[in-house]
Amino acid sequence: DCGDSLSQVENMFIEYHGNFEDSKKLTQLLALFTEVGFQYYLTEAGRIHTSPFQHRDRGLYQFDQQLNIFCFRN
Repeated sequence: DCGDSLSQVENMFIEYHGNFEDSKKLTQLLALFTEVGFQYYLTEAGRIHTSPFQHRDRGLYQFDQQLNIFCFRN
């Protein structure tokens, strides 16, 4: 929704929460950031899966992915 306004933003922080089946949404979000001229740095906001290839039990968490996304321009 805010894609047209992002050209006015220099730095941006997003905390992303999603599920594995929603990976397309994350891909679209990162593509939008690139399209409007951002570079980005990703970190894990919460360690949910200690062995994601073997165990995908969310435990107490509602989401599979919790990421910190730092967007910036050079």
